[in-house]
Amino acid sequence: MREYEISPGIWGRYEVRTGRPMDPFVDGNANGVYDEGESFTDLSLAGAVSQPSEFVAGRISDGYDDGKWTPSRWTRDVSAERGWAARGTVWRLESRGTIYRRERADYALGRDPNVLLATVTVASEVSRLVLTPPAAAAICAPTTGSVTLGARVRLRATGGLAIGVASTTGTLSQSASAEVYASTRYAAVPGYDASVKRVFGVEWAELKSLADISSGRLAGTPDDIADGSLVVLERDVTYGADLPLRGSGVLVVKGNLLIAPNSKSYFSGVLYVMGDVTIYGPALIRGTIIATGRVNLQGSAGDYVELENEPATVTRILGSMSQYRFSRAVYTPDRRLLDTALTLSDPWAPTPDPVGGPPGGGGGGGGGPAVLPPPFVPPPTYGDVDEDNERAPRRRGRR
Repeated sequence: MREYEISPGIWGRYEVRTGRPMDPFVDGNANGVYDEGESFTDLSLAGAVSQPSEFVAGRISDGYDDGKWTPSRWTRDVSAERGWAARGTVWRLESRGTIYRRERADYALGRDPNVLLATVTVASEVSRLVLTPPAAAAICAPTTGSVTLGARVRLRATGGLAIGVASTTGTLSQSASAEVYASTRYAAVPGYDASVKRVFGVEWAELKSLADISSGRLAGTPDDIADGSLVVLERDVTYGADLPLRGSGVLVVKGNLLIAPNSKSYFSGVLYVMGDVTIYGPALIRGTIIATGRVNLQGSAGDYVELENEPATVTRILGSMSQYRFSRAVYTPDRRLLDTALTLSDPWAPTPDPVGGPPGGGGGGGGGPAVLPPPFVPPPTYGDVDEDNERAPRRRGRR
């Protein structure tokens, strides 16, 4: 929590707190929201919730008005609600800003005559970047017939598998001068899935929102991938002598990727291509190539295309990438909604609140309003203020 002076006599407060779960309730009419009169379990009365007490209008309050249904609030783990088994994958961040008129510096904000003028609550989400290749291999491709290893190609796979495929349909095209150093040249991988959802754990729209660079323009292809960055390009991409591929991170191309002859490209990380990959020498790629189309590697006289797959390299690069990235725009939360009762196909849609525990049938003192007053309530002469309202009632008088 931070308090600061905005202008003489006007103060602001910014708060981010540990999450408080929603009071579990029985959704009698199955509409996905709490309705007044539905039975619920008051976690505050049950002692399951502990929050810092605040001095409010001459009394001590935990801010949740025991005996009324309380929605979930503040920062919390929503991984399960987003379909992840591992805790800590997705976090919902919620903050509240309040503005007060401060007439007495020796009184706390919210205590008369330091009255509340306005308050607003906003939320967003951060997701941990997840990358799971369809196979622990240097090349991941649909079939063996979709891979060509031309002359002067050198492929090393210290993990053991050079080429992982969904099916061994077709014949691997390998030049006599191509060198493959791996315990297994190619193999079909059970459960092979190279979809965006499977590899990155998110849908395409959300992957773009997680990217450091996301572009669909025909020009402006980045040549130097900043260390530990995620770049998403929605077009065919060509690198060449004037624009070599350099850097380390994750490059995602929705289209075909061509690294032309004499580019002298050097890249460490993961190339994920929703199309064909064609690479000419000289070029050195350290990491993994994942393609939904064909993979064609071609060296030339004196110039090699080298692909080195070291699991430690991929792990190091992912470790250097930012652990959490904003995955949703800032929005105003609707506290009445049950997160598990909605299927969010739109990643930018307002995110409802998760249930904090199993449904309960106990009565917590009867029903209550869907949205409760905030922890910091001005004196009764000024009227109640909704926590999620951006405006407060005007002061009607002075005591």
